[in-house]
Amino acid sequence: YGRARFAAIHLFEPNPDTFARLERNLAANNLGGLCTAHRVALSDRAGTIYMESPHGYSVLNMVSDTGTVPVACDTLDAFAAARGIGAVDLFKVDVEGHEMPLLRGASRVLESARTLFVEVKRECLPAFEALATAAGFSETSRQPLPTGDAMVLWERK
Repeated sequence: YGRARFAAIHLFEPNPDTFARLERNLAANNLGGLCTAHRVALSDRAGTIYMESPHGYSVLNMVSDTGTVPVACDTLDAFAAARGIGAVDLFKVDVEGHEMPLLRGASRVLESARTLFVEVKRECLPAFEALATAAGFSETSRQPLPTGDAMVLWERK
């Protein structure tokens, strides 16, 4: 789309190993001026949470009460307010089953977002649909995944 189209892109990756890979990829692709990586998890509370992180499987990182990797956590609303982030054009979420806690901590950001693109776990779909509808979004596309989960695109009504 070209750099001029975006004011800023914020990326969140709490896992230390995956975050280091993300930073290397941003540098290798000369995206440092456009994208800012933050080593923090997003949820419905601030503090420390734990992640399961199977060695060598960064796509399987997930929040877990019994996780072995402690990571810093914040709400997206607090993060955005602290940095003066206003309107959000695109809010893309892929958090391996932690989408509802993240979205509960992002109510102000959701009010300003124009588009949501979220990978939703099968068991979270009804709660996600209710939250997105209540926030004024309508579904424009759904791609079922082999796991029973779905990639859904919702846009402001």
